[in-house]
Amino acid sequence: MAAGFFLARRLGTDGPSSAVWFSAACILVGAGVFSRGWLCRVALSTAVVAGAGGWFALCIVESPRHALAALLDPDPLAEPSALTIEGLAVEGARTHETDRTEFDAPVGDSARAMEIDADTVIVDAGRLAANGRVRLLVSGPAPPDARAGDRVRATGTIEPVQTRGNPGEFDLAAWAAQEGVAGSMGVTDTALVQVIPGRGGAESVRSAWFRWRGWLRDRSDAALGGGQQDGRSADQQAGDEVRSVSLRKTFLPSETEERPRALLRSMLLGERDPELREVQSAFANLGLVHLVAISGFNLAVMAFIALFLLRTTGDRGWLEPALLALVVLLYMLVLPAQAPIIRAGVLVLALLITEAGGRRYDRLSTLGWIGCALLLWRPLDLWSLGFQLSMGVTALLLWQGRHVADRLFGAPIRGLLPDRSRTWDARLRRALRWLWSITRQTAAVSLMAWAVAAPIVICHTGMLSPLAPLTTLLVLPLVTLVLWAGYIALLAGMLVPAVAPFTSRVLDALGAFLIDVVFVLDALPGMTLYLPRVSAAWAVAATVCGLWWFARGRRSDRIAWGATAIIVAWLGIEIWAGTRLPGAVALRVDTFAVGDGTCHLVRAGREAMLWDCGSLSPRIGERVVQRAVRGLGAWRVRTAVVTHSDLDHFSGLVDVVGPLGVRVVLVSRVFAAEAEAAPWGGPGRLLAALRERGVEVRAVGAGDVFELGGGDGARVEFLWPPANYSPRLVNDASLVARLSVTTDAGERAALMTGDIGREAIAVLMESAADRPSGNAANENENAPALWDGVSVLELPHHGSVNEAAMEFVREVSPAVVLQSTGPRRARRREWEAVRGESAWWVTARDGAAWAEVLRDGGVRSGSVKRDAP
Repeated sequence: MAAGFFLARRLGTDGPSSAVWFSAACILVGAGVFSRGWLCRVALSTAVVAGAGGWFALCIVESPRHALAALLDPDPLAEPSALTIEGLAVEGARTHETDRTEFDAPVGDSARAMEIDADTVIVDAGRLAANGRVRLLVSGPAPPDARAGDRVRATGTIEPVQTRGNPGEFDLAAWAAQEGVAGSMGVTDTALVQVIPGRGGAESVRSAWFRWRGWLRDRSDAALGGGQQDGRSADQQAGDEVRSVSLRKTFLPSETEERPRALLRSMLLGERDPELREVQSAFANLGLVHLVAISGFNLAVMAFIALFLLRTTGDRGWLEPALLALVVLLYMLVLPAQAPIIRAGVLVLALLITEAGGRRYDRLSTLGWIGCALLLWRPLDLWSLGFQLSMGVTALLLWQGRHVADRLFGAPIRGLLPDRSRTWDARLRRALRWLWSITRQTAAVSLMAWAVAAPIVICHTGMLSPLAPLTTLLVLPLVTLVLWAGYIALLAGMLVPAVAPFTSRVLDALGAFLIDVVFVLDALPGMTLYLPRVSAAWAVAATVCGLWWFARGRRSDRIAWGATAIIVAWLGIEIWAGTRLPGAVALRVDTFAVGDGTCHLVRAGREAMLWDCGSLSPRIGERVVQRAVRGLGAWRVRTAVVTHSDLDHFSGLVDVVGPLGVRVVLVSRVFAAEAEAAPWGGPGRLLAALRERGVEVRAVGAGDVFELGGGDGARVEFLWPPANYSPRLVNDASLVARLSVTTDAGERAALMTGDIGREAIAVLMESAADRPSGNAANENENAPALWDGVSVLELPHHGSVNEAAMEFVREVSPAVVLQSTGPRRARRREWEAVRGESAWWVTARDGAAWAEVLRDGGVRSGSVKRDAP
């Protein structure tokens, strides 16, 4: 199945249709039926590959009939389509709170989010059948009247699901095809969302199902103290601005009062609240992110609680796993229908059902069939870290879970008569033996799971938590206690709502203590290491080596030690060779697609530098920049430049300081003065956050120079602003730098301009006219003329159109222009008059773009979404 999925995804739309794949599978099955021996095995195995390829093409590559997404314009620069849709409300309206950091752009008016399973589109020509899930974002002072299960008509502007087009990015378009998601619709007024009569028949059954699930979720949320808080109505809470995330980890109750509730909602109900962001990050740094979300572990704890309560009534035989399966199924109805939750639930349910069957099914074989079924449901999960760890670690536990403790700590002596005396010292010895047994088993399993899963996690995320087995021993008992208390409180609150306020206070106290412990551990040095991109082949080899150690390895096993040495050397070679530019490239500039904002990665030799890191989109540093930098093969980015004090140029910087290893941040003197004058403002808070993280902040301006990448790297010379410059507009105070490299054809350069406007452009052009050039410059030990050899240009101010900027581009006449912008500025056509022969890349249209200056003096460029002209 995996081979068929890989093949079909690699071929994409250029490959065979699903009908061709399935026809080939049928022919191969026929050949297998009428053959024997190895020929039969080859034919049937190839039939599975062909069948899997056809299934992937049918589910992901091909557009289904009456798909709503097919009616939408896929052009990223197209204006959003105004449509009216009808369908069933999958869930009621909930307050939409964007997960934002302190430096993200301010939140606008509050909105409510709800999901519609659309089946009809109303256009001028009439009513059309069009199927697809649509997420509504409804603005207005009051929420829509629609509840889960109601038939709804909504009018608004709908945008299709599209990928930004950055390296290392998940393919959202493929995900949308798998999930049947058409896009998101912005609705400007609640009056545009109307409840209309249902159709009856099969729709009434689906409506009742959605309504019942909505009721269960609301009741569960109320049992945990959700809904109204602090005496305020839901509308009052929704109108509040999203709280800023504290820059420092703090344990003061006044600053963490929302976190315990968010943690419990995540662990018990699978919800993701904005307040959980720092908590989830701390769990991830410790390698314990699976404990803060619904996973197989959570469901196993819940099943154990149910089994404990059930066995107090006596031995129920096969009814035990059957009733446990029923409890897990009912619990899954309360949870959101998210892939990790359903995957964990199906896994637990299938294993419980096989236990209830009374037959000795091989558990690994059963797990394999479960994995096949899950992949048929969601083929893209094959590339998912969650799926790989869920199936892999579960298989590992089923295979070696019972034996690993004996292999690590030695097998206990069996057959001895237990001491049944009731003296206090005998009871203490029994308690200590039981505690040691639990500890050794937990430690052994944690170490084995970490050793085998770590290479996979490194391959996907670049994160290594070297002390995860130890932190698991410390945190796991607390998590188990919180889950026990939470599940009991959840059941009690649903049955007797009056006890919810009391149980929620107890749970808040437990949750707050757990968060404090995790934050203390996360603050210790060496808890998280960030590695560069490694190959999938290395991850597979390292995983196999870990499996060998725990299954067959011995201290004197020379083969195992030799394989380990090879794995370590292989990793070192990949880190050394994979994090530097090819020898033919002198300078490379990558411009990431961050919407309305700017983030460039500049590399020369083995060094890298960020030129701005911000956007009006939230959490751009974590969601885009970290993955994109790693996807390009870069590792340590020691230097970052913030050109000026607009949020869309530094909102994501704090989030990348740790993962990218930023040590020095360069700002203009105007920026530094603004931060000193107003420490509560954006620049002031940014510099405080950077210094708190041990980052050195330097103020630079015209005339300052430094080397990037050593002797064969780039010379970075700041051209603007001059000392004591006082701008009328903040954009004119943007840093401007010339990044020059020596090539066989002479000096070549990239010109980075930030958001400079008319005033700064005019002064730069005047100074360029007075500056010497060519050999005369070299004789006078001055830099060459500003525009000489400029091959790559960052378009000023995201491409804002004005005569000064257009004349500036004409005079520089670069080979490559990089324009970082959102769709609004990208739709402007005025730049076509000055484009000339320049390769012009626009991130809103082309995705992440890149330009390389070669050692021979040549220049080449391209983008993720579009080939070079």
